[in-house]
Amino acid sequence: MSARGGRRRRVDAAYVTKRAQTARTFHAAAGLAAEESDWHQAAAALFVLAGIAAADTICGKELGQISRGQDHRQATALLSEVKDTERAVAALANLLEVKDEAHYSFTVTAQEFTRARRSAQTLLDAMESRLLR
Repeated sequence: MSARGGRRRRVDAAYVTKRAQTARTFHAAAGLAAEESDWHQAAAALFVLAGIAAADTICGKELGQISRGQDHRQATALLSEVKDTERAVAALANLLEVKDEAHYSFTVTAQEFTRARRSAQTLLDAMESRLLR
């Protein structure tokens, strides 16, 4: 356990590969849902899940561990320990601000939807870049 990052779990390369695929799958499903205006809440929720999975992938690859705390903001703290992830950290923080609305409310605003979509894309791009190294 780290005071800064909360509870953590060690992961291996197989986990990183599987978690990256999960991020891609959630992101693709969100893209499909986004095509239907009545499904923007579902799409936003999937963008949040895609971003969280992408952040886990980055942390797993670069640090060999992921956040396992109840508070997802601990994942932001852990991601910030990875070099050159300022944009990804900001994107994850944006997604976590949208998370409750996307997962537990009845509506997601157009602004929240757009923020979720852009933030998820930032995290997926960062993940793919890290995986190519």
